[in-house]
Amino acid sequence: MFQQTLHLLQQLPDSHDKIHAAIDLATLEQPVTSTDTSSPPNPCGQLLLPQQAEPLLQQAVSIAQNLEDYRAESFALGKLGHLYECRKDYPQALELTQQARWIANQNLSTKDSLYLWEWQAGRIFQAQGQETEAINAYQQAIATLNHIRNDLLIAERDLQFDFRDAVNPLHREFAQLRLERAKLIPKDSQKYPEELKSALETIDSLKLAELQNYFGNDCDLILISQERVDELVGENTAVFSSIILSDRTAILVSLPNGEKRLNWIDTNSKDLREQINQFRRGLERRSDPIYNPKPAQELYNEIIAPFADDLKSNQIETLVFIQDGILRSIPMAALHDGEQFLIENYAIATTPSLHLTNPQALNRDKLRVLALGLSEASQINEQKFSALSNVKAELEAVKAQFPGSTTLL
Repeated sequence: MFQQTLHLLQQLPDSHDKIHAAIDLATLEQPVTSTDTSSPPNPCGQLLLPQQAEPLLQQAVSIAQNLEDYRAESFALGKLGHLYECRKDYPQALELTQQARWIANQNLSTKDSLYLWEWQAGRIFQAQGQETEAINAYQQAIATLNHIRNDLLIAERDLQFDFRDAVNPLHREFAQLRLERAKLIPKDSQKYPEELKSALETIDSLKLAELQNYFGNDCDLILISQERVDELVGENTAVFSSIILSDRTAILVSLPNGEKRLNWIDTNSKDLREQINQFRRGLERRSDPIYNPKPAQELYNEIIAPFADDLKSNQIETLVFIQDGILRSIPMAALHDGEQFLIENYAIATTPSLHLTNPQALNRDKLRVLALGLSEASQINEQKFSALSNVKAELEAVKAQFPGSTTLL
């Protein structure tokens, strides 16, 4: 079928449609299915027409130049550069990518492809060990993509970017680059927290993009300034952030003295998802008469335990969690250190993003609580409810925190 399609394509006169048909044929890949949004799609998939890909793209470039179709020329050159990238011929890949990048930057009609070639240049620079150039290219790609996305928020939803294929992998690749740079820097260096901060800001930007992508032009988000964000990380408070990558997960902790800590969970995203789901199923399974704390202990040892000394030395009392991906689906309060649940040692808060959180404290003087609990066995609509032995003590503790409240037992 593909050979017949190629034959028919060659019979067509040169046109804009022929250019795009040639590019589409050259870049057709074997279908791959995956449900893990934390793992970016492989940029070098298996082509359906590997032998014909390069001639088709070269033909597309030639026709586009003859027709002065700059947008199509940019795409053809960029895809040809990607072909060389996948072959690991990085000098040739970079030359073609930079040509595509230059053309895309010259005309408003070609701007929608510019971020692709900036992103591609970032990958190529990184593969060649040119980290400074890679960082600059990634930053430009994200800035360009954000600009394009903002324009598309007012467009039809069908025209908006596919979150998995564009926004998500670009941000995660850049965050991974910053985290890998941090590994090579001494922890007492000034650049170490800067790299971690950049990774956190990149993922924070991704979460904002995720919300905007979901709600479209109905989403009007007001970001909190960095100065106000820092107010949340006050005295006796530590902020835990997670960044899930395809092969491992980064846990970053921001301490009240401004220092940041990094630890890796050396579990790939697929196995981490299964581990999280196992923990959650254990919490939700009411048929088990005895709770098994082992999954909670395993997660505690991976997420909390590596920072135990820092939490103790900084006299941390409150933990704020900003979770990524599947980690959002579980309560951190239920993690277990082998003797106690996490909630027994710390006050715990969760937020999707510090930049979307208003740090203004509640006026506790005006707060009142209606506290209810079941202290005696009851039967309602023929359904029996056992007495909860600790209800009285718990409600008294709540009442002590909020004088003037009413208790119903």
